[in-house]
This record gives sequence, structure tokens and C-alpha cells, in this order.
Amino acid sequence: KTFMDIQKNWAKDFIEVLASRHIVHGVNDESFQPDRNVTRAEFCKMLIEALGIIDSDAKTNFIDVPESAWHYKYVATAQKVGITTGATGSLFKPEEIIRRQDMAVMAYRAVKAAEINLQQMKEYKEFADNNDISIYAREAVKALQQAGILEGSGENMFLPRNNSARAEAAKIIYMLIESLN
Repeated sequence: KTFMDIQKNWAKDFIEVLASRHIVHGVNDESFQPDRNVTRAEFCKMLIEALGIIDSDAKTNFIDVPESAWHYKYVATAQKVGITTGATGSLFKPEEIIRRQDMAVMAYRAVKAAEINLQQMKEYKEFADNNDISIYAREAVKALQQAGILEGSGENMFLPRNNSARAEAAKIIYMLIESLN
């Protein structure tokens, strides 16, 4: 499976593999929009699909995730297994763009929920903007960086509070799946 708008994108291979496994989808049959920001609900779905842990009986108490929402079963599963505790209080904020550090936290919690032991592929190299990474996200960023799942954005910067693009999310999901093998 491929899309017209990823032919020259750095994440083309990751996107194609995930699309062929029905883990990621285009916005239509011809377009993936790799540079478009990914929402918290979209990333949650990708994680749950990638790990194959959908629990159709799971329930969520997030007041902004109605049972009629397309993402309900993914968010409910993610909450049940500890991948997400929400954004604030009783809100998940499904349509909010996910920040890089929050994507790392959800991915790391997904690894733990799936009882995956990440292999340390390289020594941790502290990012130049490490102090900008929220305390709650530092362990996740470090573990995923050591496992080769996460990388910085040039000049040894992680840019933790930046929005995440669909291409970045696809790469992280792909690398998580590879760590399972």
C-alpha cells in the first residue's frame, strides 16, 4: 500500500509497511498527509493496533470520549491497560495535537503494557534540550532513545513540546513493532 504524497518522504517505507498491515490509514486512498499533525486519538489507535491489544469490552470514563466516537475502543483499551491516564482530570482531549514528549510517554507505556523488554541498542546521549523535557516524560524519552525507537531532530535536539507529524508517529510505531521481533 502506498500514497501519492509519500513518494519522496523520508518515512515512506515505514508508512507503507504500516498501511499494508492496516495500522495506519491515509486521509483517502491516494493521500497520507505525512506532515500533518497527529492527534492524541490517532496516535492512540496506532499504538493499540500495532500491539494488537484491542479490548472491545473496555470502558473509559473520559468525559470527552463518547461511546459513539470512532476512537472509543482504542482510548478505552489504552486507559484500561495504562497507556494513558488522560490529559487533565477526566479529559483525554482526543482531537488535541500530540506533543513529541507525550507521544514518547504513550509509546513507552504501551511497551510496558505489552510486557516488552526493550533492548538497549545504544548508550543514552542526553539531548541538548533535555531540561525542556517534562519530568514525567524523561524516563520514556531515555528508554526509547536507547532502544533506537526515538531520535532527536538534528543538532541533538528532542523538541519535546513540538507537535508530532503523522510521519514521525508512523516511524515510532514501526520501530516499536520491530522491537517485538
